[in-house]
Amino acid sequence: MIENMMGKSRIVVMSGSGMIDKQMWENLDTQCKEAGIETYEGDVFEHILAHRVVRNAYLEEKDELINEEIDTTVVMRLMSEAMPLRTIQQTARGSETYLMLTSRTYNSMDAQEFFVNPSFAVINEGFGSNTKMLGGYFCPLESQMKHLAEGIALRLQGKMPAQQITPLPKEYVLNWHALQRYGISATGLPEEYTVMYIPFFVRYRSLLISGFLLASFLIVAVIAFLIYSICHERGRKREALRALRYEHETLELAIEGGMTYAWRREKGGLSFDPHFYKLIHYTDKFITREQILQYIHPQDRERFCARFLQSNQYTNQREQYRCNFSGKYQWWEFRYNYVLSDGHAAVVTGLLQNIQEVKDRETELIEARNIAEQAELKQSFLNNMSHEIRTPLNAIVGFSSILAETLQTDDEEIKEYINIIHTNTDLLLNLINDILELSRIDSGAASFTRQDKNVRTLLESYYRTFHVQVKPGLEFLCDFPDENYTVSVDPMRLQQVVTNFLSNANKFTESGYIRLGYRYIAEEDKISIFVEDTGKGIPKNELEMIFSRFYKRDEFAQGAGLGLAICQGIVLRLHGQIKVESEVGKGSRFSVLLPAVAADGIQNDSVRQKPAS
Repeated sequence: MIENMMGKSRIVVMSGSGMIDKQMWENLDTQCKEAGIETYEGDVFEHILAHRVVRNAYLEEKDELINEEIDTTVVMRLMSEAMPLRTIQQTARGSETYLMLTSRTYNSMDAQEFFVNPSFAVINEGFGSNTKMLGGYFCPLESQMKHLAEGIALRLQGKMPAQQITPLPKEYVLNWHALQRYGISATGLPEEYTVMYIPFFVRYRSLLISGFLLASFLIVAVIAFLIYSICHERGRKREALRALRYEHETLELAIEGGMTYAWRREKGGLSFDPHFYKLIHYTDKFITREQILQYIHPQDRERFCARFLQSNQYTNQREQYRCNFSGKYQWWEFRYNYVLSDGHAAVVTGLLQNIQEVKDRETELIEARNIAEQAELKQSFLNNMSHEIRTPLNAIVGFSSILAETLQTDDEEIKEYINIIHTNTDLLLNLINDILELSRIDSGAASFTRQDKNVRTLLESYYRTFHVQVKPGLEFLCDFPDENYTVSVDPMRLQQVVTNFLSNANKFTESGYIRLGYRYIAEEDKISIFVEDTGKGIPKNELEMIFSRFYKRDEFAQGAGLGLAICQGIVLRLHGQIKVESEVGKGSRFSVLLPAVAADGIQNDSVRQKPAS
């Protein structure tokens, strides 16, 4: 312990000539030799002069050899009973000399006072009462008291310890005050060392600082919360006053210029708001039920006479009639309530409100519901019809396939008939699918799953998919710039649109090329995805017609003329638009414009322009 903390040292053991002291020294000498530590018993000065870095110090013939740096730890026995006090004092002033107490005797009681360096001990007597006693290896008084308390507790419980005399475990202990006195840091000590007598404010400094900071923060937070609550309450009151003022002004405006009027029943008849009298050009103060009846629609007068102010239930009443207060019949609602008062007749107060706009909205909603029901019926009808048509068509396809496989004939005409059956049933199934798809788009039943996708990645996959379908003799080119952009689309729906453009280009192009590409239009912040070909082209007077349903440029070409109509419906659902540029004899260019989401970095081309065959 001393060597770990102080380095190479001269450790002095104060010993007497008695039998106990002699036995203790022999035990200590044995332990030191087992641990490889040098011990010395003899002439103190001779050893002090020789115990240095350089061995054989006497051969150097130096005049002064005291207190030079030592190179190894040694435990030295100091016979205090037979040694002069001057020798003890001179020995104790060594810079690398430390006292180790092994017993509490009369001779060693005050020995630590002679040493300029901290002392150590293997007994607990006096530890903590003198700041020169740095520490040692023993069982401290606190541990003894703990074990004593545990033994007393066992005896109070009527139990007896297994051993009456129990050897207590020793510990490496240090005195915090001694560490501070000799400027030794308490940090970096081995884990088995226990520092004792640390002041409360030092031991819990971090907790106290944290607690102080936390308490300060809580106080500041409470003060801030109180300030915020006061300000918030003031603001709430100001907002409440502002809201009341606003509601008051709004109510005044509603009464003055709106179509809601307050009224009440009095002895002379019904008393309405003055603005209502201006509306019907009435000059008296009161108006009777019979006079109001003149403004009621003839079909509602009987119901008005039977119900208005005739109910015996004192609950809120609402009655709606068609009235001609402003030059034409409109729907008005009479709301009124009976206010009961002890000893007096019930007072009726109410509002007269124009509800024509509400009735108009109800009519519109009813019409919209009828349209939705019709659309649902239409969709259901199409689904049922498609099922009914698909069933015989699938049967025709299946049996024609079986016939073609089982029929052993070389008649080319029969084979051609079978191929015609296959081709036309496929065309009919595609027609049914197109009609259903168009119907779902029109009714809003078609599902769209929008995702943020990289344009280049999408078009590269479309390019690879369609590459094998291009007719021999045509070049299938891709035109992808270095910049990548992102759009929010349904990848499958966009592929349906691009594939339709590519199929049309492949169908109507006999020579030349088909080009798939995209461009970023900075002025509109949009992405233009285009399919360009060198095919027949479309006359300008037919460019607006090609998106009509069942329109076919070539009546003899396959297809029902629904592809472009479906494409337009899909692109509109994706918040985009389709543009067409075409010239007869030179080719066409179909473009889809979609809003750009974000621009990415530059990426190398992964698909090169190359011919399809």
